[in-house]
Amino acid sequence: MGTLFWLALTAGCSLAGWITVAPASVPPSELVVTFLHSGEVLPDTGQSAGNEVAPHMRGARTSMVERAPVEMRVFVDGVEVVNRAYLPSGLAGAGPSTALERIPVELGVREIRIEINDTGRPGQWRHHDTRRLEFKARERHVARFDTGRGFSWE
Repeated sequence: MGTLFWLALTAGCSLAGWITVAPASVPPSELVVTFLHSGEVLPDTGQSAGNEVAPHMRGARTSMVERAPVEMRVFVDGVEVVNRAYLPSGLAGAGPSTALERIPVELGVREIRIEINDTGRPGQWRHHDTRRLEFKARERHVARFDTGRGFSWE
């Protein structure tokens, strides 16, 4: 019985090598948009320490703040292709939001517009940039948003 089991297992492994797997479809060209950015601190989320702490610590501001999600919209030739909110990281929602979006783009010259809202209030797209880029076959353009420097394009 054991010999039959090992023979069947060996035959199964040998036949598995004949199975072909098709590669994932690769877009003709791609736009990658990424950021690591903190939204504004939401009002009334910082807490003051109360009577449960020692007297010399009362009234101290704790780090129990909550940040707004960072929203991002991406337009290709005026057509919205991404509209998402990225939640803050961390257990208390006090860390930065992160995004990595891969967007297939048709070949040719395209107008790309990226808008970022980090206020927590609808419609306040404080950070934005527009570029005309030429997309060639198997080429990738990367747009990064950095809190201190703004947008950079590669």
